[in-house]
Amino acid sequence: MERDPVESLLPELAEWADKQEQPTRGNSDDADILLRLLHEHVGVDLTALRPADLEELLLQRYPRNVTVEDAADLDEVIATVRELLTFAADTGRLSAQQVSGLHRKVDEIEPRFAEIVMDPANWGFGRRVGQAMAADGIDPTDEAEVARWIDEHGAGPFAEPVGLREALGLPDQLPPLRLPPDEELAAQARQSSLLDRAKRLARWADGRPLVDGEPDAADAIAAAEVFGVRVPESVTELTDIPELRGLWDLAVDLGFVEVGPSTAALGPTAGDWPDGGDEAVLDVWADALGVLTDDIFQDDVTELDLSDVASVAMVSLFLSRNEGIPLVELREMIEDIVADEFAPEGAWESWVETYGDPADRLVGILADLGAAYASDGIARLTPLGQFAFAGALTEGGVEVRLLPPVDEMTAFDLVDFAKGATDDELATETEAWFAARGAVAGTDELLTSAAAGDAEDRMIAIAIAGPVAASAPQRWRQALDEPALRPYAKLTLYQLDPGEPELESTVSDAAWLLTDMLGAALDTVEPDELSDVLAETVPVGQEQEIIEQMWRLDHPDVQAVLALIGGQHPDKKVAKAARKASFKLPPAK
Repeated sequence: MERDPVESLLPELAEWADKQEQPTRGNSDDADILLRLLHEHVGVDLTALRPADLEELLLQRYPRNVTVEDAADLDEVIATVRELLTFAADTGRLSAQQVSGLHRKVDEIEPRFAEIVMDPANWGFGRRVGQAMAADGIDPTDEAEVARWIDEHGAGPFAEPVGLREALGLPDQLPPLRLPPDEELAAQARQSSLLDRAKRLARWADGRPLVDGEPDAADAIAAAEVFGVRVPESVTELTDIPELRGLWDLAVDLGFVEVGPSTAALGPTAGDWPDGGDEAVLDVWADALGVLTDDIFQDDVTELDLSDVASVAMVSLFLSRNEGIPLVELREMIEDIVADEFAPEGAWESWVETYGDPADRLVGILADLGAAYASDGIARLTPLGQFAFAGALTEGGVEVRLLPPVDEMTAFDLVDFAKGATDDELATETEAWFAARGAVAGTDELLTSAAAGDAEDRMIAIAIAGPVAASAPQRWRQALDEPALRPYAKLTLYQLDPGEPELESTVSDAAWLLTDMLGAALDTVEPDELSDVLAETVPVGQEQEIIEQMWRLDHPDVQAVLALIGGQHPDKKVAKAARKASFKLPPAK
């Protein structure tokens, strides 16, 4: 098992502290917290620490995550930071020049540190819980006491936010995607103007001197002029040119630039972009999307909690597939996320006035990478953006499969694809799928999958197979002998030859179709829609007769469907008939 890097470092730190001539002012608990925040949230260790990392650690991550009962304790936190820097220098993890620059950054941060840490506007949800418990005198290490406090207060406004999958109700698996082959995606990735600029900046910086891990003011101005970046009147450091600061951070994060003790060099991934193999290029591009998703809006100075905005927006764009989301709706969604009941009054308006429309900014930054675009007021992810985000979702526990070549696709693949495709996309995929195997073989695969699948899959498979029924009538006649398919086969064959009396639907057929229809919509149908759904399948006046037949069906969803009708149908007689029928169901096996 891989060792905990923080746990491994703490004994060495303690031994170093014991050897110091003067007693250390920091403490081991603060050191543990700071090192873990660096490792788990900032994503660096002491050997790679830069001034910008210290700013993120102390002014963003610490205020958001760490409960502080007394602001006076924060003096020890700053002392601990300084001692960690000295420890890094003494043990050869950082050079004396690097540590000197980092100490200057701490000097700059210290006057603002306590105010920012103690301002509730900067607290994350987890910290709000901790502060509320601390105010009530709850010992966070006493599990029983914490449990009682939660039972008493409820989660309320302090609840820890759930993951994106839970927050958006995502299932374990999403419909598959049809994307271009890897070589085409890699070719698209190589056209990224943002990554081209990041790589050119890395080449420009190669061998140049660095101060505190970044170009000094003169070099920053020179680089800005080379890359056509607007330079403000006063520049004392790289951060004064935000666009160049972002490009530099991206180049460092991607490994295009390696920050040495005093100079910059080309980093380990510089050779992969854009001339590496397709897999390496796609990996770099996907990493860039991950960095942007994490960092968009994070440098904005605002009282709003922007931590999840880009991730939620990306998930929403991904779920919309090629239909996209109107920019107006995307902006409203972002406002709903950040301007909640805990946001200070006027904070949203101030943020938008200062930084611009967040939907336009988000899509603009993603477009610069090649991950999204806007057309006629609609924002969409590019195929490359869909590819990379599908991988990220899969890593996060939501499986998103990529469709195989059309001649390798199964009927189950086509049915799954239909669940997330537009009508035009499904029509294109279906035409190619039948062309690859013929109408007879394709119909056989679809009907076989329909008989084996659940209600939703069955209805989709039937709908796909129906339009080519005239080319495969024999397979539809075979379906008359399969209980799950018989009602559909009768309807389909009747449309081909209305003169066959044995194809007339029975009450049992109507009951099966109704159970399938409602079984496929158990999680989505609203009470006010229920009567309309029944009207699509059940002739007026025959509701009770058909419902009475339902309990006799060997259908896995019949119990849930009868409970739905009995509990939510607006017609009291229909609802009563469903409840009576449910009492007649045989005991579950």
